Amino acid sequence: MTTKKPKGRLVESGALRVDRSKALKKLQKYQLPGSVSRLGLWLKVAVFSGALELRLGGEARSNVYRFGGRPLPLRALRRPYEVLFEPEGDESARLRHFSLALMNSYYEHLTSIEVISGVGKQRYRLVTRQFGQEDVTPCEADEEDTIVRLKWSPLVPAPGELPPLIERVLTADPPIDVLDMSPIPVKVSGTFGEFRKLVPAEQRKGSGIRFSCIDRTRVFLKRTWNISLTGSQFRIGKDGVDVQALSDIKSPRSVFGWIDDPQLTLDASMARVVKNKRYEHVREILEREIVRFQNE
Repeated sequence: MTTKKPKGRLVESGALRVDRSKALKKLQKYQLPGSVSRLGLWLKVAVFSGALELRLGGEARSNVYRFGGRPLPLRALRRPYEVLFEPEGDESARLRHFSLALMNSYYEHLTSIEVISGVGKQRYRLVTRQFGQEDVTPCEADEEDTIVRLKWSPLVPAPGELPPLIERVLTADPPIDVLDMSPIPVKVSGTFGEFRKLVPAEQRKGSGIRFSCIDRTRVFLKRTWNISLTGSQFRIGKDGVDVQALSDIKSPRSVFGWIDDPQLTLDASMARVVKNKRYEHVREILEREIVRFQNE
């Protein structure tokens, strides 16, 4: 007697009909490129959840991210990738960011990913050791923050992005990086024990710094005397997360900065900005702000 294998369910989304089981396999195969920061993806989840801050730290053989705001719904923990095949809705942007962050947190020598979210009796723990195989159980506790814990094998050095971030937070004049655009404070803990805060550009003070916000487009510029940084460096981002470098921006060599715009469009890789009319408009804003900064 032969048994037919169940076929993947076809789901319509706009003009597309997607075989869900096959699509999940393709999602794993075509994960975002390494240039896309895992931390940046989780930062987006925190921002879209309405978190007031993101806390980064390390535990035994693990990196830990914590943030408040709205907890992740149980359906998102049980079926984290389903939102990628559904029409966009009021909550879909946040859940899509969660889906992409989870999917791209798998890396070599990882032993498990744990996501805990919810309040009281509605708090749950997602544990996964293999893509597409998520186990969700109740996790009642007094804590209300969403916790993401990436655990790795004790046989390998610590992977992830925390070590360079810990070094960055102790640097007086750091270069622009994935955290620099964050619209919420980021607190990093390391071997020094206590948390060090990276404040949003809106709250930074001092000479040689300029921040402006033009119709939700955020621009940050600074003069630097760090001799290890050569040439002008400008970055462009979306929703408070860095995307790519900007070239051909006219500026003095000692000025560094970025522009962050929520209306930019990213290509399928999530690592490049689509060069459309909005992109050109954003570049023009940055160039005008650089001129004003030079004249101050």
